[in-house]
Amino acid sequence: MPGTKRPGEQKRGEWVGKTNWRDEYTRRLPSRFEISAWSQSKAGVCVVCGPASKYLVGVDIDTDDPIIRNAILSALPPTTVSKRGAKGDTRFFRGPSIDKSKSWNLPTNDGELTTDGKRKTYRACDLIGPGRQTVLPPTIHPDTGQPYVWTGPDALEDIDPSELPELLPEHIEAISAALALHGYEAEQEREFAPLNPGQKTNDEDLPIHRRLNNAALENLAAWVPSLGIPRTRRTATGYEALAVWRASNTGQAIERRKLNLKFSPRGIVDFGDGPRPYTPLNLWIAATGCERLDDAYRGLSEALGWTNGHITLPLSKLVRFGCNDKSGRPGALGTLRGCAEELAQAKLTMRNETLHAFAYKLGRCMARGWLSEDEVGGTLWAACHSNGLINDDGEDRVRATFWSGLNAGLKRPAPDPRDRVNTDSAFAALINLKITK
Repeated sequence: MPGTKRPGEQKRGEWVGKTNWRDEYTRRLPSRFEISAWSQSKAGVCVVCGPASKYLVGVDIDTDDPIIRNAILSALPPTTVSKRGAKGDTRFFRGPSIDKSKSWNLPTNDGELTTDGKRKTYRACDLIGPGRQTVLPPTIHPDTGQPYVWTGPDALEDIDPSELPELLPEHIEAISAALALHGYEAEQEREFAPLNPGQKTNDEDLPIHRRLNNAALENLAAWVPSLGIPRTRRTATGYEALAVWRASNTGQAIERRKLNLKFSPRGIVDFGDGPRPYTPLNLWIAATGCERLDDAYRGLSEALGWTNGHITLPLSKLVRFGCNDKSGRPGALGTLRGCAEELAQAKLTMRNETLHAFAYKLGRCMARGWLSEDEVGGTLWAACHSNGLINDDGEDRVRATFWSGLNAGLKRPAPDPRDRVNTDSAFAALINLKITK
């Protein structure tokens, strides 16, 4: 979108945020029609990393500290393609073995602590993997007002990604090792004890996203401006901005629309849409276009200076289900994606019933090892935030519904797709035999 770093699309002559760009452009290239339409607008340029871009990946060095930069560069193979925005630079590679993104946070030099007694950190480096995008020259940087520039001898559009040096998992490990000398600590996965629906123990076991939402409302200045929402400005009580992820009710252009999105310590409301209330996490999802609650939690927590960017999900926790069977995974991922999209758009009267049905359906896939706990729980939980169910019914009721459906599905594993293939093949052979006779 013009003046932002967020992917968007034009609707009725105005730009609004695009939410499904990850699923769409990670797997396919834009059509000539799309490129032609974009080229006639004032939009900027970005590239989506992953399979459609011939496994292009980027390493974003987000600091100008020469010691940290040299530590990161010492772990990377040389490349001729890099670009710069406000600071640091992004270097491009080919990464067919890279399947996810990663971030490296380092403690600040001033030794300042967060509210929970941990050292504050800053983002030093990002691995931009499949499903993430990065802005390219000659787009104008929204903060500096200056264009992004190529800093290497080659520009990305002048070479084929297959010509780039390959980034391997060993390089990722080497970055972690190099930054460990400067205070980087790998995020440890949190262990969960069994918990029954509705049961609460101590404050540490209360939903951490609720605590994050409260902290965000108490410190709006720490994160609202960083979202880059067009026309954000201070008010007597907080901020106001333009909800560009939805179309105008009056058909007005962006520069003429009213600033109906209001922020205050008492809450966040879009008075031009309902009015519609938002939690800070809901707002982060809408404004950034991220599709997982875990991503929104991580982004908001980092903006507030929280060092633990891992959200606990309301799963069964009786058994840690991982993804250990690849035979049915492609189909299961498609099912997960379809369930999330349908749940996010479910009618008000059908949201709870839809959540139960999809938790059951995906629980059957989890029982076969085709999907992991985090994938199922994180995706459905984010969809319940998107459709407003958590805001309307409360976390405890949504958690109970999720548990009921998931545990029922775990007791009835989905049929093996290889058995179905064999059955279908036998049926086809029988039909051919009858036709032959």
